[in-house]
Amino acid sequence: MGGANMHDTFYAKSMMTPMEVPLTDEAMGAMMEYLGTVGRDGELLEVELCSGVNSAINALPLDDTAFANRTTLRTFQPYASSPNSLLPYPEEGFGFMDGIVKSIVDNMPPGWGYGAYPNYIDDWLGDCMSRFSSPLSPPPSTLSSSSPSLPPSPFFSIPYRSSLTDVFYM
Repeated sequence: MGGANMHDTFYAKSMMTPMEVPLTDEAMGAMMEYLGTVGRDGELLEVELCSGVNSAINALPLDDTAFANRTTLRTFQPYASSPNSLLPYPEEGFGFMDGIVKSIVDNMPPGWGYGAYPNYIDDWLGDCMSRFSSPLSPPPSTLSSSSPSLPPSPFFSIPYRSSLTDVFYM
């Protein structure tokens, strides 16, 4: 069988920044300072322009797609591998990744409404349910019963841990 025989032990998280409150120079500077002084081998930080005033993402009605965070301008996706790409993932890696997001959040106005991409389930994120969805969308826990054409049992059967005590199905 052809194909790559490559494995990686990694941790990824995300932060979705809103259009309404652009990142401050202090927030961007703090993130760059953090990466420059605390950075480690095997890390990546992907920054994507997600939306905007004339964005095709925002041209669709909210209920046309599953993507709820339509007010997102940029998505930051930190990703870090274990030193040898094998288990176990180092405990300090979690703190490092959280530090990237914290360096931005701590330098934004109080109550700043950032989001998170729900495909990076992050039980280190204390208020994940509010970060994973938009005020305009139903919470992820309702997805299993969102359509009358689906069977009454959970149609989506991949358990996601959203906190140390909650499990919902997507």
